[in-house]
Amino acid sequence: MSRQRARRPDRERIFGLVFMAAAAFSAVVFLGLTYLSIRSLPADLPPGVIVGKQAWQRGGCMECHTLFGNGGYNAPDLTKVTERHSDSYITDWLTTAKVVRPTTKTAHMAVSPADAEALLSFFKYLATVPNRWEAQPSRGAGR
Repeated sequence: MSRQRARRPDRERIFGLVFMAAAAFSAVVFLGLTYLSIRSLPADLPPGVIVGKQAWQRGGCMECHTLFGNGGYNAPDLTKVTERHSDSYITDWLTTAKVVRPTTKTAHMAVSPADAEALLSFFKYLATVPNRWEAQPSRGAGR
């Protein structure tokens, strides 16, 4: 019986060492992958992109629209809107208040020309962010 007691602490010690080695290895892999994923991002965002993001937040655009699949699903995803529409179409849409659907009374909020240009810069930047997100159709599509 004394041999079994002597073996048990050895097994526990070995298990502890293996566990600590696996945890340390996992931490190194996690930190390495994190570093590799962020080193490709620009150190400083262009000022127009920052102003555009602020306009996006100030306007509450995320309540209806999505970016990279996050946000509201009542309006189109705008992650790659600059690939689908021209610059002039986007700025015209943003600066002109429109009723989005005839069945609703909600109008798309018009923004100032300066905010429209900033939002366009923000959208252009988003289109350059490496991702595999495929925009999903909005709920209102086809109604």
